[in-house]
Amino acid sequence: MGVFLVLTGAGALFGRAFWPGAFGVWAWVGLVPLLWLIDGRAPASAFRRGWWFGTVGYAVGMPYFHWTIREFLLTPPGVTELFFGLLMGLHGLFFACLAGAAAWLVPPLREKTGRADAAWLLALVPAAVALEAWFPSIIPWQFGNSQHFHLPTVQVVEVFGLAAFAVLIPACNAGVYLFVRSLWERSRARAGEVPPPLRWGLLACLGLVLSANEGWGRHRIRAVDAEVAAARKTGRTLTVALIQGCMPIRKDLRFEQFWGNLEVQNELTALALRGGKVDLVIWPESTYGRIVGFSRKDGLPVSPNVDGFPFGARLRDEIPAPAHLLMSVIGETASVEGSERRRRYNTGVLTDPSREFVDLVEKTRLIPFGEFLPFGEWFPFLYRLTPRTWRLYPAPRQRLLRVPPKDISLGVVICYEDFLSEFVRRYADLGAELLVHLSNDVWFGSGFALEQHLTFGALRAVETRRFLVRAVNTGVTAVVDPAGRVDSRLDPLRRGFLVRTVVPLQGRTLYVRLGRAPYHAGTALFLAVALWAWRRRSHGR
Repeated sequence: MGVFLVLTGAGALFGRAFWPGAFGVWAWVGLVPLLWLIDGRAPASAFRRGWWFGTVGYAVGMPYFHWTIREFLLTPPGVTELFFGLLMGLHGLFFACLAGAAAWLVPPLREKTGRADAAWLLALVPAAVALEAWFPSIIPWQFGNSQHFHLPTVQVVEVFGLAAFAVLIPACNAGVYLFVRSLWERSRARAGEVPPPLRWGLLACLGLVLSANEGWGRHRIRAVDAEVAAARKTGRTLTVALIQGCMPIRKDLRFEQFWGNLEVQNELTALALRGGKVDLVIWPESTYGRIVGFSRKDGLPVSPNVDGFPFGARLRDEIPAPAHLLMSVIGETASVEGSERRRRYNTGVLTDPSREFVDLVEKTRLIPFGEFLPFGEWFPFLYRLTPRTWRLYPAPRQRLLRVPPKDISLGVVICYEDFLSEFVRRYADLGAELLVHLSNDVWFGSGFALEQHLTFGALRAVETRRFLVRAVNTGVTAVVDPAGRVDSRLDPLRRGFLVRTVVPLQGRTLYVRLGRAPYHAGTALFLAVALWAWRRRSHGR
């Protein structure tokens, strides 16, 4: 029972590190109780302990999913708790695998090297990197997502991406654990015995690395600010108006009151345009309830219509704002090769000031159980079990939008796509000069999830060194600068608008060039260590 309580408390505190604010500090030491309780245990026992630690951690870190499941799927009491427990238990397997791998690898490594610090470093760090790279989580939850509260620390993601923290945070936890354990062993040494030495070497090395990272991060923030200032002087800027309507959206992503909600969007847009010239108005996800139909020619959208009516004529009647407009709709097109079956997409549509069609992009990464049902294409009857699940399709490829007349390229991410580092990185690699995030976080309720979504997504601005502008129905609508600062924002759950001038930026960071290479390197190291350990355990060498 004591072990269970310790794991529960430690898991809860570790999950709390992913809430907005300075609690992210706990991530640097939050694994210590788990490491203590798996040291010397059989891999199966460590796996179970790691699973409970991780399940509790995810439940505390993302408690709002209980509300989301209940409200979106309309599940009855009991079933809601079951689904939530299964979701958290699935993600808890991340720490189960991490603990099991460490318990399996540390003994032969310690025997071979004769050093506990080297053994834990070689066991824990490659396993953490490999798991972050390949673990099939529904909601990505990397170690680095806890660190936005201290901007100098996170500047390193422009070099290695979040893989940097899959190295630093587990390594720091290992160093703290070994030091604390050595203190405990010294306190238990009997009179006349030579006390064991303090294991401070790994911790001291990590302290130097983190200090250097802090100094380098502060330098990079100043350098990025200078680059933005120089780019602003060229005059190639984009003034955006971000609308936060805070409107009630039904669970099927359509309006409860179409005309009333459209009136809110138009009124806020008109107010935003009164302050001066605006180059682009951005509406959040799911806030225009029409279906935009289109065909494809050479992979590009053509012949758009709105619920079967001419595109421009219909939009001019309903959206009078004289500015370029980017809004989220449900796009519909025939499937491949002229089939009569229609396909629907979560789509961002760009129009010109006269409401004529410019271009569109479809969402590429869909949310399981929300926008599609896993295996639903092979077993269509499954959709009858979850009638609230949309049957959407992913975009065939990522594309940029270009805003005339300055021809500024946008990388548009929809809903939770901003959680996906590699996905957003590809936009920067394609040449996106500005990141635009459209979301409707009404599904997360009124808790801290709205702020958490902002802090997780803000790291994409640092990784790519681009401005990130967010239009979110219930908030947090914000502008994040390339150093990761929230330059300006609207409070959540309030109607309003935000008008800001941002600077389109070019160039590719080392992370944009490297992509997943750091994760691949860590995975290769883990496989090499695991193969060596397997041979040593199997053949005694």
